[in-house]
Amino acid sequence: MSMIIFTDIDATLIGHDDYRYEEIRPLMRRLIEHRIPVVLVSSKTFAETVPLHRELGLTEPFIVENGGGIAIPEGHPMAAESDGREQNGFLLEPLGVPYATIRRFVVSRRMKGKITGFGDLTVSEVARLTGLSEGAAAAAKERLFSEPFLLKDRDDLEFVIGQASEAGLAVTTGGRFHHLIGAGIDKGSAMGTMLERYHRYGVGAGPVIALGDGPNDLPMLARADIAVLIPRPGMAHEPFEHPRLMRAEHPAPRGWRESVEILMDN
Repeated sequence: MSMIIFTDIDATLIGHDDYRYEEIRPLMRRLIEHRIPVVLVSSKTFAETVPLHRELGLTEPFIVENGGGIAIPEGHPMAAESDGREQNGFLLEPLGVPYATIRRFVVSRRMKGKITGFGDLTVSEVARLTGLSEGAAAAAKERLFSEPFLLKDRDDLEFVIGQASEAGLAVTTGGRFHHLIGAGIDKGSAMGTMLERYHRYGVGAGPVIALGDGPNDLPMLARADIAVLIPRPGMAHEPFEHPRLMRAEHPAPRGWRESVEILMDN
């Protein structure tokens, strides 16, 4: 089957609590051998995603920070039309607003006492909240296009959303944190940008597959021909309707592997 795969990372491709993904390695090699593009689409930063991208042997561009930017490997056909800046073997192309703009909102008077962003936390605090190693937590703090945050009071979410909208920002929700990002930017819009470019190069004639687990994945799943929802451990699937929806039976990484194997073999 000719297809193109867009996939979330945390709790979709890799385990929610242990971040393990050894189980999907053989299938990933099979996808690469069949020249099926696999595009990582995550709330993770560029610094977090590059090591995983390389460990899995991927060669396609990837989407970072909930659609805030695209990283295109140097030498990929898409690199020819990108005006992104070179960084660590990739052209890093912004789609959203700069991180400094978001931080100004986070520390503004109207947000005082309402939210705590990653920029307010130490590396050790991020590691404790996420279960990441200190090295991985440091990479998670290398924000360029978005800011994960915690609410001081959950009842303030609507207020934060309204204030963010007035500031030209939006709020999306992931597995552990809410995220501030540029208005109109999400995983679905970044996926649409990528698909336009793939189609110009004659790639992606088959079905577009998207896999995700959380609310911030729904705009991406909505754009797919086939959407796959992965459950989190001990939780039901995220509420979502789609004409061609698969609900994986197991959490990541097993649910990802089983779902993609079914799609490849049909």
